[in-house]
Amino acid sequence: MVDATTRHEALSFMDESSGYNQIRMTLSDEEMTALKTPKGIYYYKHVDDLLVKSKRRQDHLKDLKVVFDRLQKYQLRMNPLKCAFGVTSEKFLGFIIRHQWIEIDQFKIDAIQKMSRPKSLYDLRNTFDSIKKYLLNPQVLRAPISSKPLILYIAALKENVPCTFRHIFFAIDKLRHYMQAFTVHLVAKVDPIKYVLFRPIIFGRLAKWAILLQQYEIVYIPQKAMKGQALANFLADRPIPLDWKLCEDLPEDEVFFTKVMEP
Repeated sequence: MVDATTRHEALSFMDESSGYNQIRMTLSDEEMTALKTPKGIYYYKHVDDLLVKSKRRQDHLKDLKVVFDRLQKYQLRMNPLKCAFGVTSEKFLGFIIRHQWIEIDQFKIDAIQKMSRPKSLYDLRNTFDSIKKYLLNPQVLRAPISSKPLILYIAALKENVPCTFRHIFFAIDKLRHYMQAFTVHLVAKVDPIKYVLFRPIIFGRLAKWAILLQQYEIVYIPQKAMKGQALANFLADRPIPLDWKLCEDLPEDEVFFTKVMEP
């Protein structure tokens, strides 16, 4: 839902005042609101917030009129103090929605910055400064474009193909809702998907990986070699011995021709 709000020039947010959760949600969207509770999974069937979005700003008034006619038909009232019309950015579900990207709410960043220092050894061991620095400088996320595939770069070699799957499944676990909705182009030197799916007999962990990979549309794209990368790989694969010395002597004792170049 958050990703669907980007790439819209005009946004309007409205909140009901006559009651709570009066708008019936479609059945296909109920699963998107699932919450874990001690008694099981909880779904929202009704909501009380409205979001009107328009690709072009000049069409926003027409879209608002359609929504207002529907509200008047079912006698629903909005709270004007909690409404914002024709804005380009607003907080929505804990994120700051803008025209081209999504940002983290500054209130969450301030809460991390104002965290108290650890007062005991136990608190100190559970404090990770690197994680705090990472959260304080969040990356700006752009919403994926439906007509373009996602690109996943993996540093895979023939010698470490089994270890490469840990990186692939880490990306699947963190970006599951993206990878299920888009085609993923896997860019690597070797094809790790072929290593699993085209084996005559698989069992154990490989069988679990094969079943999980069939849920996604992953296309292998061979990585093109670059001159700079090829040179770096050549130097990395052939390190200079510690006892190597530069030989300044000529390979032959006889010299057939010499020429002096002027500076």
